[in-house]
Amino acid sequence: MGYNSRRNLIDIIENLTRDNESLRVENDSLRKENTELRLEIARLTGLAEGKIMEAVERQTAPLRAKIVELETEIADKDLEIQKFKVIINKDSSNSSKPPGTDGFKRIPNNREKSARKQGGQTGHSGRKAVSLQHNLKRQLLVHRYERYFKYLQYYDNGLSRRGE
Repeated sequence: MGYNSRRNLIDIIENLTRDNESLRVENDSLRKENTELRLEIARLTGLAEGKIMEAVERQTAPLRAKIVELETEIADKDLEIQKFKVIINKDSSNSSKPPGTDGFKRIPNNREKSARKQGGQTGHSGRKAVSLQHNLKRQLLVHRYERYFKYLQYYDNGLSRRGE
């Protein structure tokens, strides 16, 4: 190996050392910049989260107040319902109310539904309602016959007394 080749190798090594040193400085600079950028991202993220939380709080505050108002109204209505239930559930057996004020208690229909239709069934002779006019005529006839029979009895009694 000659002098020139050694010199070339030394030049190459020196160039590589300088390049390595400049890359090291650039790498340190980039690491510092990276750290600064990470800190800036963390700060901006915290700031954005804070602004988001403020906006959410501003938007939800009226809704929360409305919820509290409605919950209070519900509680008041529940109390009113309880009062009315107490009033409704009173009858003569658990209060001083007279039995006449108990009202009608509906009895549940326990019959099972059949397949038949409502009303008159086929094959059943059934009965018809008698009209009011027919009923009056019948009563008038009965009354006339009763008067006639009483007259006959009276007349028969009168004749039989005279002829004795």
